[in-house]
Amino acid sequence: MFLGLIILLSISRINSFNLDTKSPIVKQIDKNVYFGYSLAQHVQKSAKTPYILVGAPLDSTTFNGIIFNNSGAIYKCPFSFNKDDCQQIPVDFMSKNSDETTDGNVYLDDDLSEQFKGRLFENQWLGVSLSSTIEGSFSACAHKYVHYYNFTSRDAHAAYGACYRFNNDFTQEYKHVPCLQYSHLVKIFYSNNYAFCQAGTSMSILEDNSLLSSNQIDTYLTFGMPGALNSRGLISVKTIGKNSQSDYVYKNKTLCKFDIENDRPMTDGYCPSLWEKYSYTGMSHVMIRKYLNNPRVNLVASGAPREGLYGLVRFFTINFDSSFGPVTKILNFTLKGFQKGSYFGFSIAGCDLNGDKLDDLIIGAPYQSRKNEPNSGAIYIYFNHKSRGFTEGYSLNFTGQSRSLFGHAITCLGDLDKDGFNDFAVGAPYEDDKNSSGTVYIYRGANNPDNIKLSQKIQSSHFEEELHNFGYSLNGGVDMDGNTYPDLAIGALKSNKIVLLRTRPVVRIKAYVKDVNQEIDQFIKECTQDDVQLTCFNFKMCFQVVNGSTQKMKMPLLNFTLEGDVLNTGYSRVFFTGSNSNILNKKIEIDQTEKCESINVNIKKDNSDYVRPIKFVLKYKFVEIESSSVSLESINEMPMVHEDLSELNFEANFKKDCGDDKKCITDLKLSARFVDLLIGDDNVALLSFKERDSVTVSVILENVGPNAEPAYATQIEINFDQRLDFIKKIEIEPSGFSCDITLKKLICKLTNDVQGLPFGVNKIARFNLTFSSTRLYKYPNISNQPNIIFNLEAKTLSHDLNVENNRVDLLAVLKVRANLYLYGTRTPEQVFYSDKSIIRGESSIENLDQIGPIIEHTYIINNGGPFSVHNFYLIIDWPYESRLIDFHTENKIQLMTGKHLLYLTEKPTKIPNNHPINVVCSSYQVDNLKISDFKNIQKRSTALDMDDNSVIKSPLKEHASSRTAIIDCFSNTAYCYKINCSFSGEFNKDETISLKLTARLWNSTLVEDYPNYEKVLIKSHGKLYLSEDIHDDRPSDNENSVATIAYSRITIKLEKKLPIWIYLISVLIGLVLLIISTIGFYMLGFFERKKFGDDKYLEENDKVKNTPY
Repeated sequence: MFLGLIILLSISRINSFNLDTKSPIVKQIDKNVYFGYSLAQHVQKSAKTPYILVGAPLDSTTFNGIIFNNSGAIYKCPFSFNKDDCQQIPVDFMSKNSDETTDGNVYLDDDLSEQFKGRLFENQWLGVSLSSTIEGSFSACAHKYVHYYNFTSRDAHAAYGACYRFNNDFTQEYKHVPCLQYSHLVKIFYSNNYAFCQAGTSMSILEDNSLLSSNQIDTYLTFGMPGALNSRGLISVKTIGKNSQSDYVYKNKTLCKFDIENDRPMTDGYCPSLWEKYSYTGMSHVMIRKYLNNPRVNLVASGAPREGLYGLVRFFTINFDSSFGPVTKILNFTLKGFQKGSYFGFSIAGCDLNGDKLDDLIIGAPYQSRKNEPNSGAIYIYFNHKSRGFTEGYSLNFTGQSRSLFGHAITCLGDLDKDGFNDFAVGAPYEDDKNSSGTVYIYRGANNPDNIKLSQKIQSSHFEEELHNFGYSLNGGVDMDGNTYPDLAIGALKSNKIVLLRTRPVVRIKAYVKDVNQEIDQFIKECTQDDVQLTCFNFKMCFQVVNGSTQKMKMPLLNFTLEGDVLNTGYSRVFFTGSNSNILNKKIEIDQTEKCESINVNIKKDNSDYVRPIKFVLKYKFVEIESSSVSLESINEMPMVHEDLSELNFEANFKKDCGDDKKCITDLKLSARFVDLLIGDDNVALLSFKERDSVTVSVILENVGPNAEPAYATQIEINFDQRLDFIKKIEIEPSGFSCDITLKKLICKLTNDVQGLPFGVNKIARFNLTFSSTRLYKYPNISNQPNIIFNLEAKTLSHDLNVENNRVDLLAVLKVRANLYLYGTRTPEQVFYSDKSIIRGESSIENLDQIGPIIEHTYIINNGGPFSVHNFYLIIDWPYESRLIDFHTENKIQLMTGKHLLYLTEKPTKIPNNHPINVVCSSYQVDNLKISDFKNIQKRSTALDMDDNSVIKSPLKEHASSRTAIIDCFSNTAYCYKINCSFSGEFNKDETISLKLTARLWNSTLVEDYPNYEKVLIKSHGKLYLSEDIHDDRPSDNENSVATIAYSRITIKLEKKLPIWIYLISVLIGLVLLIISTIGFYMLGFFERKKFGDDKYLEENDKVKNTPY
């Protein structure tokens, strides 16, 4: 039955992992002193008492009766639920156990007044940084500390910064002023190199005895000094122990002396100018132990957030030699930021994220922005490699929300869930969260960068306390409550509060399924409910605590939820016995032995899906205890199920006749067509309005193919026009299946789903579906939705190789069938044009009668049925001017400007006038010369700019035999405009409507241009245009022409004038012919004259007489 078990190895449940937010430890002070600016977790070793060390840089303190205003303070907060039990740690600012009394023999003046002594330490910001070795010493820094000293009777002071080192029991041990040594040895001239050193802006403290032969512990301190050397910055390293030594990252057996005024190193010192001014190296730093697997070499990674505007992180190696102390070396390798102003390197942390025993780097860029998300912030993760250390390319990065400053604080948490990988936290102190602000993000480490993901999102709104700037400071990695899990301290700066979140124990619980059958046989029904036989199956859900993860912990009840058939949305095929639901909730006691719960699952009687497996999801967690009963010790009684093993997926399969692989593979082919509708050339069917009361669709489905297998739960879904009504199904083959309307679609199930019978191999289904179209005709405006669409799709639960041939779309267009006929008549039947009347130009015409005779063109429209139409158009091409051709003497042909022809004198008129059809015409001109108003008219120029003798005017089209000229719009013999007339309203069957156009025939145009023709035909042309919802069987009847026949009555034919060159050539040719004929006659002797009595004459005369006949 169960073919596979799938355990979810990574579940992103970001709101709850094992940092407990229900019972936080909150500490506060009732003054605005930046309480929580820095944090450190510390354990007093003698009593094994945990404390939270808190910096308050703006607070005041008192020592030996002297009040130090705004000097800053350090608080130790006990591990308790009491919010107000934090106490200041006494600090002796004037202690002689200090660099000020041992380096250079410089002492504070004992004669200084007590009042002045108090002012010496104002605004020094004690608590700007904190670091603890947990069960050893700890240090706190004041980066604005000002040192006063006297040279040559001149008072001087410098903001060196100072760090105060304390023993484990909170007693002060030493005061470090790391910048002091340089200033004294280079004297006052060079003191500006370190006058604004600000040592202690960042600080770390580390204890180690691995490099010493004895058991003595060496303490290593590193101080960030971002203000040194024109704010280039420095890192100072100090060793305290068997060989107490100091070194600076720039030092090479000589002191670093720098000429501030000229911004260059001094010649008598070694101080390479390797980076820019104002780069702030030392703003943050972290020490990486055992660099490149060398136990004597540590690596310092220091952030310079303003270097090159992008920011960077540079590296220094520190070789801790027992003879010479720390020897530093700067590496040429750096990690550069990715955006200007991002402050890349503002925060930094070292953490072994992938379990290779090497600390990796997490670098913050809190002011990095994304598009439309300023200051969203980002962090970048760089992995440490045993052989090559760090490389330039980052392995992973995460970003925050707009203006959240994500990455402002970063801390390594240690292994929160004991999976072998350290986890880390990132603060976003300005992320908006309801009435509070700030969020802390928890990320789990993993051996693969792709598996390092967000595990828990802790928002300030999760707590009853009002917290602002929650996540401004972070410190983790220390077990404060003794349950072997590290805890996390979080600062909320604006609220002057800090929060300690304890880590709940994690239990690994294995969940699995037992006692299962091979497959579910839907034909075997062994269970009964309400006297109905049901198919059912059983299994056992088992749990077991993984050995070694509980440490003899008392296990609370395990609450598990089992959900069946989770992939079906809105409907499940199964229900659990006893719950009548597909969701089962139960509690079970567990321990390191196997604990099982029997589960019975029933298949619903109306189930039709026997193909897809039934998928189950099991989720389980411990029963939570009430927060009111939580104590400091009860955290061990609040274990959590490890999130990697808190969910289980598995499935149950049905028995199917689908081969050994149990995968039913098929290839369904669906085809469909309209049975009784006319199909056009575009493969679109035509449905004539009201002529049919039904539409029938023929459907064929095939399951064929050489490798076809049964198609389970086969059905055809038909989406059809909701203006139609399904009437019936006519089965051809097979028989017995049903078609039902479900959610406005027709579903035809071709298989017996209740019995689980499939659509067999090589099987063909043929059937017709009939829909009523009577309701369709009740919609008043069909043109808005003329298309009738059918979408058919075949579906099966088997695996279909090609779903493209499972879909068919059919389209039918609904149209009203009506045959419209267009006729034309003219009045009068014939007209005449004559030269008897005065030939007038435009300017001389004073009334319409002087233009010419009245003519009328009437277009008659008849609806031959069978249905009425509502909207159509008549467009008439009207010849308003004649159009002649000029034959130029140089054989150039051009069109001549036209002359008036059919001059409209009235608007188009509907006949009969009371017809309900509304007719609106446009794009025409009526009496555009305003002759009827007796207005003066400018004379139109119709002649071309050339000699009249060079032009022969002729109509373009003439009938040679009858001397008939034809003027129309389609043979370029007339200029025409289109008269657009729209007809709206119900135009019923057998109705007739006419449109009359009245005009004057312009007599002078025909007399001047057509004098030699017997008659002239002047044609207008009309055409009907029907809307898209109308189908006309005979569209050729939708257009016609009307011709006015004008006969010529010109008494004096106007001869055409020939050019003079024709006459000249004719005379010349005549003269040439005369000369040639004269010469010919002369040569023949035509011009020789014979006299009577001449001998020659007599001889010829006798010959004539003697000629026989």
